[in-house]
Amino acid sequence: MNVRSSFTGCSPFDFSLPTRIHFGAGARHQLPGALLDCQARRILVVTDKGIMNTGLVNPFLEQMSQLGLSVTVFDDVKANPTEQTVNRAAMLARHQEVDTVLAIGGGSSLDTGKGVAAVLLNNCNILDFEGQDMVKPPVPPVLAIPTTAGTGSEVTSWAVITDTKNRFKAGIGSRHLAPAVALLDPELTLSLPRSLTASTGIDALTHAIEGFTARCANPISDALALQAMELIAQNLEQAVANGQDLQAREAMLLGSLLAGIAFGNADTAGVHSMAEALGAMFDVPHGEANAIFLPYVLAYNLPEIPERIERIGRAMGFSSRDDRAPAEYGSLTVQKLHGLITRLGIPNLEATGITRQDLPALAEKAFQNLGTPDNARVIDAQGYLELFTRAFDRSDPLQKA
Repeated sequence: MNVRSSFTGCSPFDFSLPTRIHFGAGARHQLPGALLDCQARRILVVTDKGIMNTGLVNPFLEQMSQLGLSVTVFDDVKANPTEQTVNRAAMLARHQEVDTVLAIGGGSSLDTGKGVAAVLLNNCNILDFEGQDMVKPPVPPVLAIPTTAGTGSEVTSWAVITDTKNRFKAGIGSRHLAPAVALLDPELTLSLPRSLTASTGIDALTHAIEGFTARCANPISDALALQAMELIAQNLEQAVANGQDLQAREAMLLGSLLAGIAFGNADTAGVHSMAEALGAMFDVPHGEANAIFLPYVLAYNLPEIPERIERIGRAMGFSSRDDRAPAEYGSLTVQKLHGLITRLGIPNLEATGITRQDLPALAEKAFQNLGTPDNARVIDAQGYLELFTRAFDRSDPLQKA
C-alpha cells in the first residue's frame, strides 16, 4: 500500500551545532580531557559568589590544579550581567594572559564567559559587538558547565549583556561565541532551590515555545523544541517538588539543552523581547520575566498560528481529545500554561516593583529588541504596551487575544 507523505516542503534553512556535548550523571568528570583537547594552559573561571559558596567549583579547581594549569577565578557575576562586569572580567583575564574561559553556573555566568571570550583578544568594549556576526577571531575557546536547567546558553552562539547606560539588553551573536565543549551533569542541579528550579524551568519552556513559533523556525528546530516541551511538561513540577529526584533533574536538563539548540537555530520572539526589557530596566530575573509574559504573548499569537499552538499543547499532554479545532485547543493550551505558571508560584508583574507609569518605556524597549521581527504575529510598541498592561493588571490572557 502506498502512503502519501504529508510533507509539503519547507523554506531553505541553515542549522549549526559546533559545541561538543557531554551529557549525563558524572559528565563533569570529563573536564580534564576537554581542557586538554582545547590545549588550555591559562584558564579564567567565570562564576558567581553563590555558586562559589556552595563549594561546587572546588572540585573543578582541584582537577585543573592536578593538571598543572594556571587558574584565575572571577566570581562577581550578577543576574542580568552588564557590560561593566564583562569588561572587568576581560581585563583580569588579559592581565593573567588567559587562553581559555571556563564558565560555570546559570545563564548569567555562561553569557559573561562568552562575552569575555569575545573581547579578550580584541581589547574593546563588549557592546561594540552588538548584533549578529560582529565578533571576529581570534576568540579563545569557551567551556560551559551549566548548573541550572534553563538557559541553554551552553549550546548557543549568543550572549545577552545589559547596556547600563541605555538600560537595554544587547544581543551579541556570533558562531565564534558558541562554546567548544558543554558538560551537562544533572547532579550539579540537585541543590538548586525550588524557586530557581521553577523559574529556570519556565525559561527553558519559553525557549522551546518561542523557538517553535518564531517566524524563522525550521524542521530540525521544530523537532527539538517539541521534544523539549514534552520533557519539561512531564518533569518540571516534580523537579520543583523534589529537587533530589535525579531522573526529573536529568529530564529537565535534557529539555533545557534541546530547547537551547532549537531557539539557537531559530530565534526568540515577543516573550523574550518583553522579558529582556523588564530585566534591563528593573533587574528582574530572566526566567521570572519570561514566565510572566509567556501566556500573554501566546494568546496574542493564537489567531495567527492556531495549529502551532495546538501542537504545543499536544506535546505538553494537556488533553487526549482529538476532536478539538486548532483554535479551541490553542486556547486550552494558553489556559493550561497560565495555570502551570501560577501553581509554580512565579511572582506577578506588579510584584516586581514597577508601576503603571513604567509600562510605556518597557513597551518601547521591547519593540526595539532583535526578537520582535520574528514574533509570529506582527507587533508594534502599542501592541507591547497592551500586553504589558494586561500582565500588570493580571487579566485573563485570553480576554483579548
